[in-house]
Amino acid sequence: ATVNMSVILPQADAADETALSAALEILFSKRKSPIKFMLTEKLKLVNYMYAYANLSPTSQEGTINIIFEAKDPSKSKEIIKIIDDEIEKYSKSGFTNDQIQNIITRKKARKLLSNPGVDQECNHLGWNIMLFGVPDTYESDLTKLEQLTVTDLENALNKHILPKDRVVFYAVPKGAKELLESSEHTVVVKTEPKKYDIN
Repeated sequence: ATVNMSVILPQADAADETALSAALEILFSKRKSPIKFMLTEKLKLVNYMYAYANLSPTSQEGTINIIFEAKDPSKSKEIIKIIDDEIEKYSKSGFTNDQIQNIITRKKARKLLSNPGVDQECNHLGWNIMLFGVPDTYESDLTKLEQLTVTDLENALNKHILPKDRVVFYAVPKGAKELLESSEHTVVVKTEPKKYDIN
């Protein structure tokens, strides 16, 4: 079963994207990232998992996504509970300045090692000018990372992921839907759009 936990990231909170991306990178991106390591290798509950925050300057909103493939579809909700508990723990403590510095070092290394062709570089510069108004965002992105603190990462998790104001999508094998069903009651509130006449 593939599960996608998705949260809306409003354009008004664009300043939080760097902290969110850094927090998710620390917790999910590498083999030894704490949540990824726990679920893939220690507990062996998932085949793969990753997480990211994405916000385009031309859109009204972006998304925060945590995606994983459960080895056993019936354990999907248990896995979500573990993720939620770990994120809550890291929203209070657990991040270090060394982890932030590691992200900065890796970004610098990627820049040094990148060798784009002329077409790719022109395309990259063009999109940057269209979206951000500058040909290269590397320096500004790096400055944002260098200004990050552990508290920024904790606050980003507290503000955007802990409230659990999210959509969870389950893609399960045919015939396995009942494995997700339990005695839990889910409250679904439906709202109808209201029409207003403007003179």
